[in-house]
Amino acid sequence: MIVKKAEVKAIASERNYRVSKEFYEVLDNKVLEMVENAIIRASNNGRKTLQGYDI
Repeated sequence: MIVKKAEVKAIASERNYRVSKEFYEVLDNKVLEMVENAIIRASNNGRKTLQGYDI
């Protein structure tokens, strides 16, 4: 798991929302996809460092 459940839950709780188990799984998959795409972009640009603009 990439995403910290406690931090996501805290953000939602501050706004009086709850978070389902499914939400964490989908969010984690989205984050993983974003990181993988950033790695591809950095690699295509000859870099080994991920930058904000790779997202």
